[in-house]
Amino acid sequence: MPVFRLKIGWADLVKIDVSDIDHTVARDFIRNLRLSSATPTTDVYVCSDARNKGVRQILKHLPNVNVLINAGNVVYSPNKIPTVVIAHGSRYHTCGAVEYARDHAQEADAMLPSIAKEVLGDPLENAKAQLDKVDEEYRAGIIYYDHALGTVEKITNDNYARSEVCDFFFKELDMALRGRYTAEEVEAMSTGQNPEIISFTNFSTRNTAFDLFRINVQKNHFHGVVRDSFCFAMGSALSGEKSFRDTRTTILAFKENDPLPEGIDTFLREEELLRGYINRGGRIFLLSIGGLPSQKRLFEMLPSDR
Repeated sequence: MPVFRLKIGWADLVKIDVSDIDHTVARDFIRNLRLSSATPTTDVYVCSDARNKGVRQILKHLPNVNVLINAGNVVYSPNKIPTVVIAHGSRYHTCGAVEYARDHAQEADAMLPSIAKEVLGDPLENAKAQLDKVDEEYRAGIIYYDHALGTVEKITNDNYARSEVCDFFFKELDMALRGRYTAEEVEAMSTGQNPEIISFTNFSTRNTAFDLFRINVQKNHFHGVVRDSFCFAMGSALSGEKSFRDTRTTILAFKENDPLPEGIDTFLREEELLRGYINRGGRIFLLSIGGLPSQKRLFEMLPSDR
């Protein structure tokens, strides 16, 4: 089903031009967005947190890597290829999804139920639990990224079957991260995240050189943790808190002529969350993208009673 035929109920999808967006970074992001057609030989799971931007950029410059991203680096549809999980945190401020799971795992009515249920309250224990969902013969290992220091550590708590794959990624990340961040950037990353854009795609792209809270799907299924990733980011955005305090743009991009992710229509009908974000000054865009850079159709989600 094409994007413009989505039935939302409380909102309309209004076709606009990229030039109608007043957020410069968002315009540049959309104009530079490309599909990647490479066949992946390795899966790497990374958290959506914007402080993982440098890690994601490095990974996308490596050949045939499928970077899978949502809050808490949750694995829910593993592939049968070598797989690495990258945990993150610091002694000052750990992964937000891990913190949420630690505080709300026992609550029957948690606001982010998939994160509370599927993420563990310690980043390394969580990474191991996520990797354990992959068939044993494809497990490569765990890497820990300290987002307050901008450094990585290889975690060797198991002798994984494809450990040589994890060794390769660790060496690449360790080398590429050295000296990457200024003292000011390290200080900012130690306290929270304030991404320019909340970004969602149902396709692979190498377009990572932006300050994004990034989410994608596994096997085109809008799983509960994807929904919770949005709720975590959009629910916090523009609310005056340290994290997401200026995150006023959300972009959901879909590959043209491919089926939309299963369950996306249900999420887009969550009026309280989405209208609340819009009322605080946020803008939500849906993008359909084809094989050529010029094949893009852009829509803004606007309340029907505007």
